Amino acid sequence: MATSNTMNYNAAVLNLFKKKSKSKPMTNKQILKTMPKGWMLLCKDGNMYDNRTDEELAEDEWNNDVYRKYELYKTHVHRFLTNITIDMLKENCNVDEINGYIETLFYNDDEEDEEHDEESYDEMDDYESDVSM
Repeated sequence: MATSNTMNYNAAVLNLFKKKSKSKPMTNKQILKTMPKGWMLLCKDGNMYDNRTDEELAEDEWNNDVYRKYELYKTHVHRFLTNITIDMLKENCNVDEINGYIETLFYNDDEEDEEHDEESYDEMDDYESDVSM
């Protein structure tokens, strides 16, 4: 009996270190789960399967929305500057005057706006305290 126990032990040790054959994924959905993030499975019936989590999908959607808004912002600012330049050229302004006017629009008004905003916040605080009485 001792020999049969040692044979089973030897077989068990050999099985521990034997490479097990990995089963290959059979269906397309199983293959999709093994692919890196970002892959999609498009079925013939029109269904789409994605291997990303809901958080990753929400983050990608947010990034796309930010990029779309940025592009819109760029086009609107470009149109605004083009219209200002055309209007000032019609009024016979030179390029230095146009550039100076644009700089005052974008850079010099910030300090005045901040002072105005602080004053309006102070007024709002007074108003809110009057209402709560």
